[in-house]
Amino acid sequence: MASLPEQQEIVAVLDRLLGREEEVRQSAESVLAAIDSMKQSILARAFREELGA
Repeated sequence: MASLPEQQEIVAVLDRLLGREEEVRQSAESVLAAIDSMKQSILARAFREELGA
């Protein structure tokens, strides 16, 4: 079994990793929302026949 300082270091490392995971998840969601917005814009322009060949 790990000593108390080792356990505390493990917890600190895991906390940092989980924080990064949350940042990455939020970034991915933001990118997906931007892609969806672009897709909707392109489709709207296509239906209004505003897209060039």
